[in-house]
Amino acid sequence: MQEAADLAAETKQVNFAFIILLSQIVRHRRNPRMELVERFQKYAGEFEKTYVDDDWSRIAPYFAEDAVYVVRDMPIFLTDAKGRDAVLAALKDSINGFDRRCASRTIEFTAPLSVTDQTVTIHWRGTYTQSGAPNLEFGGIEEAHYNEAGEIVRLADIYEAEAIQIVSRWMEEHGDKLKAE
Repeated sequence: MQEAADLAAETKQVNFAFIILLSQIVRHRRNPRMELVERFQKYAGEFEKTYVDDDWSRIAPYFAEDAVYVVRDMPIFLTDAKGRDAVLAALKDSINGFDRRCASRTIEFTAPLSVTDQTVTIHWRGTYTQSGAPNLEFGGIEEAHYNEAGEIVRLADIYEAEAIQIVSRWMEEHGDKLKAE
């Protein structure tokens, strides 16, 4: 009888240890791609709050100290910022230099977020309105490259030739209607 009681006690200890081990394995087996998508979605949500209240410190923790922000090919948004503070300043300058000068801005994702390695890619489309001008609609691709700590190390905005032409033409014809900076 004592043997059965000892065996039952050992079995409970083994089962308890197995449950603890299993919970640790499950915790460590989280899908890293989903974690990056969740991290990017949180950043995007915080960015939109920052757009409203201009509190750029809110999104600072999403960027590595040595982060880079690159926009090439789109003349009104060109930047090559290096370092977290420079990235935040470039984002703010971009928003102040165009988005806030429009009467309204609507951004939508045009495809599901995708993850390759440590990079989240989004396809988006923006609609900008300004009194006395037709709506400006164009899209782009944003790539956020993450380090192992879950911080953005490189943010890149990519525009295709058609979007560049649309924006350039609109700015030539209606840029004078934008609100003063």
